[in-house]
Amino acid sequence: MKFNFIDEVPFPREQVWQVNRDRLPALVPYMPTVNAIEVLERAVEGELVKLVNRWTGASDDIPGLVKPFVKSEYMTWLDYATWDQDRWRIDWRLELNILPGAISASGFTEYQEEGDDTLIHMNGEFRIHPERIPGLPAMLAGRVVPALERFVVGAVEPNLRKTNECVARYLEEEGF
Repeated sequence: MKFNFIDEVPFPREQVWQVNRDRLPALVPYMPTVNAIEVLERAVEGELVKLVNRWTGASDDIPGLVKPFVKSEYMTWLDYATWDQDRWRIDWRLELNILPGAISASGFTEYQEEGDDTLIHMNGEFRIHPERIPGLPAMLAGRVVPALERFVVGAVEPNLRKTNECVARYLEEEGF
C-alpha cells in the first residue's frame, strides 16, 4: 500500500536536514515510541551520505494480550538511507525483524524550503508478501493482508509526523 504526505517543520531546511541525518540518536529522548537509535554504518561519498541505523521500538504501545507473543527482537528494524543533499532527497528502505522477507517498506523523502520553514514530502510503500509467510492460507491472506497493510500505513503516518515534531522540539530546546 502506498502512502504520501507533506509535513511542515518551523525551522530552516538545512537545520532540519542536519538533525535528521546527523543527530538522529539524540532525538530518542523526545520519541516516546522509540527506545534507541544506533548508527551502524555511515559512508560519505561526495554529497551522498549513506546510513544504516538500527531502531528499537518501545513495547509500551503493544496491547497487553499480544505482549507475551512479541519478542524484543521484533521491536527492531534497520533503516537504510541514502541522503543526497544536492537534491535534498533521501531514498530509504526498512528491514523489519518481524517476519523477515515477508514485509517490505521503502520510499523517498524530499525537503523543500517554504520561507523559514521546511516542507517534508514523505512517499513510500508498505507491502506484506503473504506467500512468504509460512502457514498462512492463501484464502485468508486475500482478506487479511489488505486490512493489515491499511492498519500499518495508518499507524506509520502519525509516527512519522511525531518524528518531525520531535525534530522541531529538539531544535527549539537546543537553541537553533
